[in-house]
Amino acid sequence: MKKFTVSLIALYLVFGNYASVYAQEPQISAESAIVMDAKTGFILYDKNMHEQQYPASIVKVMTGLIAMEQYGDRLYETIEFSNHAVYSIPWNSSHIAMNEGETLTMEDALYAIMLASANEVTNAIAEHISGDIETFAQLMTRRARALGATNTVFTNPSGLHDPNQVTTAYDMAIIMREAARHPRLIEIMGTVRRYIPPTERQQKVRPLPNSNRMLRD
Repeated sequence: MKKFTVSLIALYLVFGNYASVYAQEPQISAESAIVMDAKTGFILYDKNMHEQQYPASIVKVMTGLIAMEQYGDRLYETIEFSNHAVYSIPWNSSHIAMNEGETLTMEDALYAIMLASANEVTNAIAEHISGDIETFAQLMTRRARALGATNTVFTNPSGLHDPNQVTTAYDMAIIMREAARHPRLIEIMGTVRRYIPPTERQQKVRPLPNSNRMLRD
């Protein structure tokens, strides 16, 4: 079983009309893949779409979806970073160097996870919504099942590897399709660059370039 990559999010949805599908099957190196029409759910292409894989950072799509569903009308609310949120992630994993006791708005937190794949920020979002990471992961799994993603189990909000955290291309397409119902979330995902304002312990503005190579400026 292999990990998905964040860049595969681009394969999940097709917006607008389409006239034809290539007769020749595309050559895709990924173990699993899917192309789904965002409006109808029609599947234009799949490769092992129901085979369970380790999701890696595309887990953040579900984290962002739940945050948007619960705080979409109050993205100005602030979330505080606990010791556990900051220091429970591997030192060499993706982060934006938040410190214990600092705060971000939910809006800036969403930019941080969608553009910079910031793992400590996903932890802070999880704790803000559910009190702890484990409870939030259970919420993620329940929400996935409610959408029809029945082969998915989430154990953390970041996508850091856990052998028990699995999903499929089909399930992630369903989740991404639901995320696409939130224009603000899609706008955040497609932002090329965002600047995080100074925080309680950091006086400099922090640039957040989008890590999606398809959107580099």
